[in-house]
Amino acid sequence: MPAAAPEIVIVGAGVTGLSCAVALAEAERRVRVVSDRAPADTVSAVAGGLWFPYGTDRSPDTLARARAGYERFEAQGAPLVDYLLLGDAPLWWASALPPGRVRAARAEELPAGYSAGRICRVPLLESPAELERLAGQAAALGVAFERRRVRDLAGEGPLVVNCAGLGARELCKDQALAGVRGQVAHLRPPAGLAPVCVADDLGPNALAYVLPRADVWVAGGTSEPAEEAGEPDLQVREAILERCGRIAPGLEDAEVVDDRVGLRPVRAGGVRLEAERRPDGGTTIHDYGHGGAGWTLAWGCALEVRALVAGLA
Repeated sequence: MPAAAPEIVIVGAGVTGLSCAVALAEAERRVRVVSDRAPADTVSAVAGGLWFPYGTDRSPDTLARARAGYERFEAQGAPLVDYLLLGDAPLWWASALPPGRVRAARAEELPAGYSAGRICRVPLLESPAELERLAGQAAALGVAFERRRVRDLAGEGPLVVNCAGLGARELCKDQALAGVRGQVAHLRPPAGLAPVCVADDLGPNALAYVLPRADVWVAGGTSEPAEEAGEPDLQVREAILERCGRIAPGLEDAEVVDDRVGLRPVRAGGVRLEAERRPDGGTTIHDYGHGGAGWTLAWGCALEVRALVAGLA
């Protein structure tokens, strides 16, 4: 690294920003993460933590980024689960999985009312703990953290990485970016109920999914355009649990320990990942608009950001 290489300012402390911080610090760049929210208060902490390219585009870039994320999680020993996706719709993202990670579900593995499904071997992360781990890894690599709101990307220095998520709509005046509200319930499962990772995203109980993490079981969910996340809706929670009980019998007896709400940063056309020269002579690298696939795409995008930074040298 040249001695005069500028500090890189990353705006945003969710999984996208933290992944970029780690990737750039591993390349021995000086990095500062600036955000008005702690990692635990970002939408990344609300996410279920399943590797699944949900709410994003179906481009070759998305598949490559998803594959890179899968390989990173597997290399670091993240838990892998057998994810039962109900129905027989084509899995457009299956090529992003390593070979042998998808099979047809057997009849006895399907809940009542379903005649088909696929079982995919994918990572399932405890998103709050993983954010804490990423932040700690970044700090150990020398990344600095600053808590404040950024109102002008150009004012942050000569090289800025924009990982502001939904906040990029205001920072960049990007009207292609919209919030999509998701609500989930965190459950303490009844004793004796075997863990099941299952989802119906297109069938009769859509949208329903159960993610049996080690900390809590996540039951979801919703997907609705919204300007604000708002407070959890108890009627929505009851509807979620009713749908989830149909795909995971016995779940109706689970104890609810928390309700969480967040806004997915969905962007028409998919992730914006590009370098932009600013009128002040500086450069902003944009990395936002991951929809519901932040955990799935973050590392692959971070590697691309690192390559873009290297190309500026």
